[in-house]
Amino acid sequence: MKIFFTVAFVAACSLSVVACGAGDSCTSTSKCKNDPKPTDAEIKSCQDAVKTSKETYSKCMSEIDASSNCMVANQQCTSEGTSDVTATLAKCSKETTDLTNCFTAK
Repeated sequence: MKIFFTVAFVAACSLSVVACGAGDSCTSTSKCKNDPKPTDAEIKSCQDAVKTSKETYSKCMSEIDASSNCMVANQQCTSEGTSDVTATLAKCSKETTDLTNCFTAK
């Protein structure tokens, strides 16, 4: 259950503040015009999650980066102009599967 939560959190974090795994993109701007700008607390939470992931799953860093980068590159928006997490995850199914498999192996 912890692994599923971690993968889901990385995905949600990546889309809510646009890929909190790659560099300091916790502060990046969403491609979806109606996504709210992240608050200072959300940015801090994102940065903390990245730090924790790097410490806990250091052997999965390439998978974390690949998943985050894919979600940024393939971010999908709803017709309302907000992030479509489901559609974006569908575009990155290989990367999220690789990430889940890496987390599971740890």
